[in-house]
Amino acid sequence: MNELLFRVQRIERKYGKPYEEVLKEAEEIRREIQETQDFDLRIEDLRKEAEDLERRFEEVSADLSLKRREAASRIERSVAEILKDLNLDRASLKVRIDRSGPSRYGSDRITFLFSAHGEDLKPLGEVASGGELTRLFLVLSLILPPVETYLFDEVDIGVSGETSVKLARLLRKLSRDMQIIAITHSAPVCAAGDVNFLTEKKFIGDIPYIEVRRLSPEEKVKEVARLMGTTTEATIKGARELIDLVTA
Repeated sequence: MNELLFRVQRIERKYGKPYEEVLKEAEEIRREIQETQDFDLRIEDLRKEAEDLERRFEEVSADLSLKRREAASRIERSVAEILKDLNLDRASLKVRIDRSGPSRYGSDRITFLFSAHGEDLKPLGEVASGGELTRLFLVLSLILPPVETYLFDEVDIGVSGETSVKLARLLRKLSRDMQIIAITHSAPVCAAGDVNFLTEKKFIGDIPYIEVRRLSPEEKVKEVARLMGTTTEATIKGARELIDLVTA
């Protein structure tokens, strides 16, 4: 017993730590040596596992690619129908799906192609104007699953007449499933709102500030009339008719 005790004490002095810790480190070294001896077997196991995962990835990505192509066709048809309602019947959106290297999103590279005139399709970011992009986003919002809130900044740019009325109705339709916040100078879009706010630039001395004020129903009518041109009895009557038209 004394001999064993002396051996333990020598080991503790040699390594400068308690005997229990020395035993733990020794066990860890044995395990590492064993793994090194089994290294070739481990490599082969990992190679087989990698091949299985690669095969599984190809199956899943092929299924995903097929579903994407089916969804792309549906989106193209749906977008074309709604674009006609916005008097953009010559506009066209195409979804190009190309094969790419593996990634967390599968093996597809997706490019949205757009043309306002139905020809010479190019990547969306290269050809669409700000107004066209906003309206296209509105169209996609109507066919994609709803989210909590959408914010449209002057979606009415370049739109007037009957098209602006159709645009206002589409926004109101979209608002049935989510909150829509629209910044606008369009009388029909303003008329379509359930709640309207007026922003005005004011001054305290020489210091400018922006005042945001909620409009009462009667103030809304006057603001719609103002956006139609001038505030007269005729435009106020027309504003009421426009509100009834877009909210019917």
